[in-house]
Amino acid sequence: MTLNVIIRPLFVLTLCFPILLAHLAYLVPTTVILCQDQDKEISLCVQNGTNEICGLKRWHTYPKAYCNMYLLTGVDAKGANQWTFQGRIVTAQLNPGYYTFLCYMDDKAYPSRMNRLILPSSQRLLDCSAWPATVNRAKLFGAIHVCCLRPVLPTDWLQRALDPLDICADPVCTSDDESVIVSHGWLRLHPTKVAKANLIQVQCNHGEFTGNLYMYVVELYLEVKPEQKFYTFDQNPPIQMKLAITGATEYEQSLLARIEATWNVLNPKGKMRPLLYHKVTRTVNNFASFDVPDSLLIPDAESMRLVIHGLNRKFHFAGESHAYTCVLEGVLLPQTALERYKPRWKSMLPGSHVTEEQNVIRILSDSTKGLHNYRCYYKQNGLDLFEDIIFLIAEKSKVRLDLKFFGNVSFVYDPEKDTPFVRCQSSHVYSMLNRPIWRSLIEGVRYAAYDHSDYTSGISDLFVTERRSGLSTFQCMVRLQGLCLTRIFIFFRKIPMSVVLKPLKKYYRAGETVKCSMRTTFKHRIRRAAMFFYDSPESIKNLTSKFTFPSDFEGNRHKWECIFFPPNNEPHLNGGWFDFFVPSNNLTITPVHADFRLLGWQCLASGYPKEPATYILGIPDVYQDLFHIVDNRVLVTSYSPPGILEIYCQINLTEPEFQTVEGQECFIYQG
Repeated sequence: MTLNVIIRPLFVLTLCFPILLAHLAYLVPTTVILCQDQDKEISLCVQNGTNEICGLKRWHTYPKAYCNMYLLTGVDAKGANQWTFQGRIVTAQLNPGYYTFLCYMDDKAYPSRMNRLILPSSQRLLDCSAWPATVNRAKLFGAIHVCCLRPVLPTDWLQRALDPLDICADPVCTSDDESVIVSHGWLRLHPTKVAKANLIQVQCNHGEFTGNLYMYVVELYLEVKPEQKFYTFDQNPPIQMKLAITGATEYEQSLLARIEATWNVLNPKGKMRPLLYHKVTRTVNNFASFDVPDSLLIPDAESMRLVIHGLNRKFHFAGESHAYTCVLEGVLLPQTALERYKPRWKSMLPGSHVTEEQNVIRILSDSTKGLHNYRCYYKQNGLDLFEDIIFLIAEKSKVRLDLKFFGNVSFVYDPEKDTPFVRCQSSHVYSMLNRPIWRSLIEGVRYAAYDHSDYTSGISDLFVTERRSGLSTFQCMVRLQGLCLTRIFIFFRKIPMSVVLKPLKKYYRAGETVKCSMRTTFKHRIRRAAMFFYDSPESIKNLTSKFTFPSDFEGNRHKWECIFFPPNNEPHLNGGWFDFFVPSNNLTITPVHADFRLLGWQCLASGYPKEPATYILGIPDVYQDLFHIVDNRVLVTSYSPPGILEIYCQINLTEPEFQTVEGQECFIYQG
């Protein structure tokens, strides 16, 4: 038994044909494939009911009709070349390639979408590489493609993207046996006539190709489990192959299983290798006994992949139409060609939908607006492949840029204290290729911009780092599919100004007077500053230029603020914290509770500050080992007995001057 290898290339074509409706713009010629040496020009016409209006009459009747045309340059290209015409366009002026036409009756009408493949020459080459040397008559159902008159494509991308079956012309083939019919490159059997011989000769394109076709019917065949169109190495479930006889009994099949066979593959270079160790894409031909041929395709799984054809945009505007086509690509053979359009789509986001048509999704007027995540998948023939595409459908009228200000929202700021932080975010539409961009409209102004765009949002942050005084004018801009959105705002950078509380002291006392002192280059032009204490008594919560602390001012840490009015600028506010000293004349010893349970007693001095301090605590000697003394606390232990407890406390304070206070108190501990 001998196993042979056959490898052939793969091509894909996606064609969109125009559907003529009432008052609909369309193109003449209507054929999809145009040749520059035959089709001299493309004209814009209008279908009005059953009437076709072209030329000057169309120009006078529908003067606003026009077409936008795009030269597709490949899925991985950054864009498509675009032109606009209203009457006609000469094909010789265009680069050969695959074009998409969007034709409008006027600016408000929905477009008619048409595709044209423009080739430099009408010359075609005969391709019969798919010709089968042998055909099992019992397994030939329908028709198989054998020959093609293929046009000369100008780019490698078109050769990969266009399906060869869609661009083939009829090679005009004839057979010497009336039981075999070859029409438009497809071979099939006559439904009633029987072949006169097993070897049949077929000629194509006036004898340019002559092929012999061996027709056979065999009872001995190669049985493969599971039944698939093709197989892959290391697939799950695994491939099982054995020789079998049609209609054989269990005993006859067991006899066949005893026959020793050598399983080899013959690779394209003619080298024979063991099948189980030669893992390359191939077709395996089996010959059992003398003339029992059969074939099995076993490609490497890595050679098969899913490819999504379309403009690969990350966003679409509502009302526009577009299609994404998912196909299985890899090895081009009849077994895989039948599976090429078997991938299917499913939405990964609940509540979002577009029109699904087998392996095509179409963005139409009824498609839901918002984020879409669609997955193309193929789970057959031992393959488990998937490919995702993410895009957004947005209302064109609602697309805008939003600015969000953080920190100091004023448009006048002090560069010594504030760094303006502004976020620019595209609303309703985003794209990794169309991100918001910042720029300064005044030369020499320093700033930093950070892009945070992803597939869920388009965000760019601006930080103004300029420290000199003056104006800063910034623009956020994004270009989106024919739109240019922009937002401009102005910052004014103030001359640095600051204010301090004088006299500068660590602690203030009763009877001392404080006032605000400004630090700026134009102090003589500033009005007197006003002072305000946030947490002072109600009687002195007012604006004043200076303040004398009264004897009843609370000892604590307080917040102050001063406000002053620079020339030609907004009011300037500055503040801070200060400590007010009140001498400690006594102390207090108070119980400490937690969850309604007595933990002990603590000793605290009156006045402010209460720290730093050292504590000396004393209890009667009989209780020394029954209570625990820590810092300024006497804590209860499990050994503490009920009774009257006398506690002595002495506190030594060191700031802002040395002070000593002491006292004692008795408590009844109930245990």
